[in-house]
Amino acid sequence: MKILIHIGAHKTGTSSIQFFMHRNYERLLDLGILYPRSGIRRYGHHALALSCKANERRSERTGLGRDGELEMIMREIESSAADRCVLSSEAFFVTDPRNIARVASAMKELDVRILAFVRRPDTMFMSIYTNRLKKMKNPQKQRNTDYRRYLEAPDQLSKDLAYEEQIDNWASVFGRDKIDLRRVETGDSVDAMIEAIGIDPAGSLAAELKEGMPLRRNKARPNEELGILKLAKENIADAEILQRVWSYCREAVSHRSAGSALPEKATVKPFLSPSERRQIVKYFEESNDRLFASFGYTSNPYSVESLAITDDIEFSPLDNLPYAQELIDEALRKVANTPGR
Repeated sequence: MKILIHIGAHKTGTSSIQFFMHRNYERLLDLGILYPRSGIRRYGHHALALSCKANERRSERTGLGRDGELEMIMREIESSAADRCVLSSEAFFVTDPRNIARVASAMKELDVRILAFVRRPDTMFMSIYTNRLKKMKNPQKQRNTDYRRYLEAPDQLSKDLAYEEQIDNWASVFGRDKIDLRRVETGDSVDAMIEAIGIDPAGSLAAELKEGMPLRRNKARPNEELGILKLAKENIADAEILQRVWSYCREAVSHRSAGSALPEKATVKPFLSPSERRQIVKYFEESNDRLFASFGYTSNPYSVESLAITDDIEFSPLDNLPYAQELIDEALRKVANTPGR
């Protein structure tokens, strides 16, 4: 059997890929492609991937642990008549090489390839920061919410940004020739997965498999919302009050923005200034030079020169919202006047 391990990274269309594979389980199995049901969490094989981290956080512990999850998945693979298999989790991207070796050892009789996606460092930074801010439950105990504290060393925000280091960890175990490196800017991630499993992404079969798929599973939100959320989390310690203020503000911003949510393919202006974007791209430029050169690229598509980030590019700073504090104060008054508070 041929095994394809999709390792992410985060924020590169992984949720859409996993939803597609899980949704089409029966149809793909008819085509000889197994997407194991063992250990599935939120459509992906996250329990196994999280158990392979160097320091698994208590909040992330789930399932049967590394050996138990691996044994369960291998049992399903060995009992299947399929000739291809896909495992997928973005949590695989930042992983302990020793645990990658244990996965490789369990699959030593199989033909394993690794599918990895990368993304422009500046847009990746913004997407990861946005996700972190939304999930931050107690920002006052987590230093602060200001993205600028990461600009000097962006990989301190997330190791997912250190593409060369993470992909080299997998290449050191499976071999560089086993790595299929894709850039999200070159096309749809689901189409890339469809191609990787041997189906023509432009063909009728792919269209049939994608029918009814949402255009975007993680929709962009206005920067106005993000800026207000940032300010609210910096000033409100009570989690319940924060949630109620945030709900009120989101609705108010939606009405302020023509009274409707963003269209499926709406473009949100970056909140990073052009100079901040160049700073992030420059920080990773040397490592990305090496990464792309090692995969046959004639140049680094993520260099400052290649991206041509100019000073006239429009952006929407998160801290430049005159009405943000006014709206939060209004929401706090509403919450204070609600019975039971």
